Amino acid sequence: MEFGDRESFAIQIELDSDHGGSWLYGRFCYWINGKQVGDYDLGTSLRDVLFNMKGIMGDSGNRDGGSLCALSPEEAFLVLDKSLYGDGGKPQAIQLPDTPARFDISPPVDVFDHWKMYLISCGDRDLLLYKHSSHTDVQVFSTSVGMFDRIVRAAYNHLDTLYEKQTGQRVS
Repeated sequence: MEFGDRESFAIQIELDSDHGGSWLYGRFCYWINGKQVGDYDLGTSLRDVLFNMKGIMGDSGNRDGGSLCALSPEEAFLVLDKSLYGDGGKPQAIQLPDTPARFDISPPVDVFDHWKMYLISCGDRDLLLYKHSSHTDVQVFSTSVGMFDRIVRAAYNHLDTLYEKQTGQRVS
């Protein structure tokens, strides 16, 4: 199943035929600007994706980039990355918005182990900043404000329905 449009932003989900009951084994990835982000073929527990997407949804509408918007996308990515993961370098001269984790949009599951992704809202646009660990360049894609959040909510609701069918409980 696919939510959104691959040429802008989409989430692709596929439940395995032998999905392990409540584990909901399957496949999951993002599509940003026509590029697959995440290791779809690896497969993962969609239950874990569901649980981790709850936090991403909780930050919906709360990703105003503030001073990050004055930076180049590469600099904004670096500032967020250093604030969340550190590198031992000198502190940034920029005033970082509170709770930088709210900009992190990659669920901490195995299919995203080699990816870092951030979303910042700047005026009437959302900027998706993402990078694979083996690449040096930060990729940037601009969407309308709220598009990411709407697609994540639709995918989350789908996963929550699958989970409820297996357990009789909803996560949301």
